[in-house]
Amino acid sequence: MRRIFALVALMVVALGLAMPAFAQERPTITEWLAADADGRFTMLAAGLEAAGLTETLSGEGPFTVFAPTNDAFTAALEGLGMSVEDLVGNPELLTSVLSYHIVPGRYQYINLTRGPELETLEGSPLQITLDAASCTPMMSW
Repeated sequence: MRRIFALVALMVVALGLAMPAFAQERPTITEWLAADADGRFTMLAAGLEAAGLTETLSGEGPFTVFAPTNDAFTAALEGLGMSVEDLVGNPELLTSVLSYHIVPGRYQYINLTRGPELETLEGSPLQITLDAASCTPMMSW
């Protein structure tokens, strides 16, 4: 019985020593955006920085970001007749637009169903409709 107890104790100690190797820190949303090799989110990353939202997203979470790609930003700005400079030059509008894409909490695409309404960081409700063809990438932290 002592041998079994000693073996279990040894395994617990060994596992405890190994845990730091398994406990790698996950990057923040802003770190993940900055490391995006495809460069699809450079406008979002720059916008979050300009709006002062990087600190919020690096803070107490979790958060889900419905992340517009550069193409989505370009299409939206064209549709509104605005330039990137117009948007960045209006910090209140920029913060409002980006905060609307951030939801407190962790949500995964697979767990969402048609119709849930989530409250955005901006304060407005966000109605979820799932359409795989036009799905915006989501990142949950």
